[in-house]
Amino acid sequence: MVDARELAGDSLLRMGVQLTTNFDDLSFFELNADLRKPWMNALGGEWRLQGQLGESQRAYGEFYQPLLTDGALFLAPDIYF
Repeated sequence: MVDARELAGDSLLRMGVQLTTNFDDLSFFELNADLRKPWMNALGGEWRLQGQLGESQRAYGEFYQPLLTDGALFLAPDIYF
């Protein structure tokens, strides 16, 4: 039996690079990052940030907040640029 649990306060950061080319006249790159901060409060509120630089730029942020302990009801306001 496996008992997998997230530990409170553990932040997760993922970073990546995307390189695209057709070996002729088209080539570009993008840098990606994703930050996740879970268990910010007793109900399991979580902050998520994502960003991308390169051929296209974007930024995204979301705060996921359960309103009940079972997660059946929640708020998730977000912002996107």
